[in-house]
Amino acid sequence: DGATTLRIVDMELGDLTSVDLIWAYHADSLTYHGTNKGALNVNFESGVATTTAVDDAACSPSTLSREDGSTTLYDCVTDVTSEVSLHWTIDSTVVHVAISKTSDSGYLALGVPDSAGAMVTSDAFIASDGAVETYRLTAYSSDGVSQSSISVGYSEASVTVSDGATTLRIVDMELGDLTSVDLIW
Repeated sequence: DGATTLRIVDMELGDLTSVDLIWAYHADSLTYHGTNKGALNVNFESGVATTTAVDDAACSPSTLSREDGSTTLYDCVTDVTSEVSLHWTIDSTVVHVAISKTSDSGYLALGVPDSAGAMVTSDAFIASDGAVETYRLTAYSSDGVSQSSISVGYSEASVTVSDGATTLRIVDMELGDLTSVDLIW
């Protein structure tokens, strides 16, 4: 159906109240994302996500299932752009996270930066060609993108392409503070 889903299980983060994330995607291949990127600070406990592109908003109910074929949905969703949405559910001290885009080609990435809003340096999940790999981003050039284990705890990461969309799911992401989490995409 043209949708891609990236799923990360048991992601471990120290603080679920303030998590910085980054995200990115590209329509055709694993190449430079251009303007298809962003940064996000998420308070997983209160359901508030802040970014320069999105107004602060309370948690809106998600319609995305936590697993393919499951009737269990994520608790919250926020649209970070007209093409990208972030979904999440808190489970004790971990959070289940999904980021989805309205295209079934190219790649989709979600990262946890060392500094709010900065791509470099960060840990990232990159979904491409039906697989999810973890990377450490240390420079803006391809030389600074190295596949490696990351410091963020999680149990599973997956990607799904279905119904014209791509979704990256991270299960049991461990964040220290759920009230303010910075993400990059």
